Amino acid sequence: MGIAAADDRFRIRTQLVVHRWLGRDREARHRHHSRDTCLADRAHVITGHTAWALAQAWFESGRAEEAADLLLAWTGGEKLRVIPGGWRAAGLELLTRALLAAGRRAEAERAATAAVACANIVGLPIAGALGRLAEAALDLDAGAAASAAKRALYARAGLEEVGDAYHASRARMLAGRAFAQAGEAAEQFERVAAAFDSFGAERELQLARLVVDRKTNPQIAGELFLSPQTVETHLRNIFRKLGVANRVELARAVEQADRAASSGR
Repeated sequence: MGIAAADDRFRIRTQLVVHRWLGRDREARHRHHSRDTCLADRAHVITGHTAWALAQAWFESGRAEEAADLLLAWTGGEKLRVIPGGWRAAGLELLTRALLAAGRRAEAERAATAAVACANIVGLPIAGALGRLAEAALDLDAGAAASAAKRALYARAGLEEVGDAYHASRARMLAGRAFAQAGEAAEQFERVAAAFDSFGAERELQLARLVVDRKTNPQIAGELFLSPQTVETHLRNIFRKLGVANRVELARAVEQADRAASSGR
């Protein structure tokens, strides 16, 4: 397939999208019929990403319902099937927020469920964190402030771990709104947020216990929504802190600590 032909199809599709957004239905329908058979399915990846970008802009400018309808119409329905891989979780998190802002709670619940399911399928840390963020938005909308704060702070930690500063800052803001909704003092929020800054140590403890359970690195990565490289980095840190040389010694050290704690020593 030639580059010129691909460019021509993209030009026609872009014109179709623009004319529909401007309300020129008759001209849009005419252009729709002029496309070749390769463009018969309007849920095309390029169009899906274009619609997603525009939906983001519309949502940020206060046009939540239009943003939600645009995503549903142009990115493959409620599960945003046109958006591939981990990107879909980000699109579904946006869709969740837009539907909540539009007062469409039931649809938002389905979008958040789809975001979590997508995260479980692709197994990417960022997708898992965005799934939690979608659930946090649902909790906050339902008045479950404590649960919303917890999910948002976990999402923030995961997003910071992969270097996604934009979504991490959004997660922190959502947590702040959750604490404000619960009537918590600002000092308490800062104290809780500071506690979550030690998330790395908590994550290392979780990882160590999975080693005791004889989980492999890929299994640990999947369960904690981490990359295999991050798991290896955490293991090296744990080995250094505990002064052990391998997984067997690590498991023995954790088991000894558990026995000591349970016996009160």
